[in-house]
Amino acid sequence: LIMDIHRNSYVSQGSPYTYFFLADAASKLGRAEWTTRVFCRDYSNMLERGATTTWEAWNAENHDSLNHAWSAPFPMLTRAGIMGITPGKPGYRVVNVAPQLNTFNTFEGTCCIPQGDITVSWNRISPDEIELAVNIPEGVNGILKLPGADDTVSFKSSWNGCVACSFSG
Repeated sequence: LIMDIHRNSYVSQGSPYTYFFLADAASKLGRAEWTTRVFCRDYSNMLERGATTTWEAWNAENHDSLNHAWSAPFPMLTRAGIMGITPGKPGYRVVNVAPQLNTFNTFEGTCCIPQGDITVSWNRISPDEIELAVNIPEGVNGILKLPGADDTVSFKSSWNGCVACSFSG
């Protein structure tokens, strides 16, 4: 419901803060590509008006904060929705990685967990094939879930390979 604002206009977009709910829903539904487009469209006004941070309100009136961390859901979407990183066990002893490869043709991201950095990168090399690389810290077990696959792949340290993947409407 909250993902389909155009068909359900009674659902309020509210302030940039409410986009945390969009980021969470997109991450859970595997719709990071759609939400990324919405975020770029809706946050572009801030960029066009010279913002270097996220604002409290869409139009940044004089009384609004122009450096409002509660209006910055894109890192959450990047980590959980695009990179697909979630804890598999408390403290990230096991990390789940389920990247949304249809979000970008080329992507490289890094996020921190208590044990160190996780990097996820990919490059579309043909309409139906993507080179994917995942690196996790030593001592952490990884579980990789590829788009369209029913099974998961367990790995330690890194996983590299080609993935059959095409954009779906």
